[in-house]
Amino acid sequence: MFTDNSNVIHLLFIVLAIDTLSQPFLASALVDTSAIQAGGNSKYPMIVTTIGIWGVRTLGVYLFAWHLGLGLPAVWASIAADNALRAFLFMRYRKKAKPTTFLVI
Repeated sequence: MFTDNSNVIHLLFIVLAIDTLSQPFLASALVDTSAIQAGGNSKYPMIVTTIGIWGVRTLGVYLFAWHLGLGLPAVWASIAADNALRAFLFMRYRKKAKPTTFLVI
C-alpha cells in the first residue's frame, strides 16, 4: 500500500508470517505471567522475562541480525523465540505447581 519495492514487500511478508506464528506463544506468555503474579509469585515471571528479553531477544538480535547480517526477519524470529521460551517455561511451571484451594465463605 505504501511502497512498490518488491524487497520491502517480501520482508514484510516474512515478518508478518513470523509474527502470525508467534501469536499463540505471546498470548500464553501474557496470560501466564499475569496469572502467576496474581497467584502470589512475582519472582518467577520476573526471572523468566529477564532471561527472555536479555538472553534471547538481545543476544539473538545481536548475533543473527547484526553479526550474521540476517536483518529484520532475524529480529522478529528472536522475538518469537523469546515468546516461545517464556510460554514453555510458564507451561512447565503450571504443571509443577500445586493447585490452590480456595475457601468460599
